[in-house]
Amino acid sequence: MAPGNRGKLKITEKDGVIQIMPVVVYPKRYLDELKQEITDIKNKIDTGDRPIFDNVEALFQQLDFQET
Repeated sequence: MAPGNRGKLKITEKDGVIQIMPVVVYPKRYLDELKQEITDIKNKIDTGDRPIFDNVEALFQQLDFQET
């Protein structure tokens, strides 16, 4: 991990195997903003203000339609 990075290492042992995993620590304010954004998007999907697509082709068709 680079010096000055907000990351940490999580070290665990399971069944005789030592695992070292990088872990990133985000400020609480940033996480709160992400949670609010997710809630807003879910609400828009529920009310129909944000479209959802069953596949990539349907998404591209919508994008092509918006360009014309």
